[in-house]
Amino acid sequence: MSPPLLAAQDVGYRLGSQWLLQALDLSIQAGEHLAIIGPNGAGKSTLLRLLAGGLQPSQGKIWLQGQPLEQIPRAAVARQLAVVNPREVPPAFTMGAAEYVALGRTPYHSPWAKTTPEEQALISQLLATCELSEQAHTPVQALSSGEWQKLQLARALAQTPQILLLDEPNAHLDLRAQIQMMKQLQTQTQSGLALISVLHDLNLAAHFCDRLVLLHQGRLQAVGTPAQVLTSAHLDRVYGPCWQIQPTATGRPVLTPRYPEAL
Repeated sequence: MSPPLLAAQDVGYRLGSQWLLQALDLSIQAGEHLAIIGPNGAGKSTLLRLLAGGLQPSQGKIWLQGQPLEQIPRAAVARQLAVVNPREVPPAFTMGAAEYVALGRTPYHSPWAKTTPEEQALISQLLATCELSEQAHTPVQALSSGEWQKLQLARALAQTPQILLLDEPNAHLDLRAQIQMMKQLQTQTQSGLALISVLHDLNLAAHFCDRLVLLHQGRLQAVGTPAQVLTSAHLDRVYGPCWQIQPTATGRPVLTPRYPEAL
């Protein structure tokens, strides 16, 4: 097996005297979709920020393509790794959707440089892929929350990264758009892109992701295929006895809430 594109080794993160993450190991290969799951406060978003280089580990090390992440210049990191964060807000100044996607090319040249014809073609392709062609000249402030979410994905893909980190990529999306988003991400892995997503919908994680990382109170509880992680023993310990697990012929379990216990 080839070396991982991105890896965390014995990583912990402390805020004051409180450890938000402890002794965590994970890695991802090209073409793999890894989902980070767990209840609120488990440390999922903190882990994603550490992997992106936005936070520095209090212990352990993050490796990007075999190099310590903190030693790589930020522009070089941005040519390998992109982030989609639903908490990011549109810029305060007026900017069209296509202009925003073009920002994904800034790791390769000055932000004031003119986009090349090849880059313009890429931007148009990504807008079409994310069903935003008609909004190409719409000010980003006028987009709906769902459109803004998809536009962030287009901007991240414009970086042509090898690794894409996504914090709740289905936030603000309706049910149809959530499935479309996961299918689009699945298509990206087929071209070799490595994905790490924070997901709250366990059924979407089970159906679309190759491996799951289950966190609870800042510690790794389980890692493996959806069938290995989404077990009664693991979920009851982390979420409480609120899920029924149904095996399927594909090996990817389907979860349904237990009522009234789940309420």
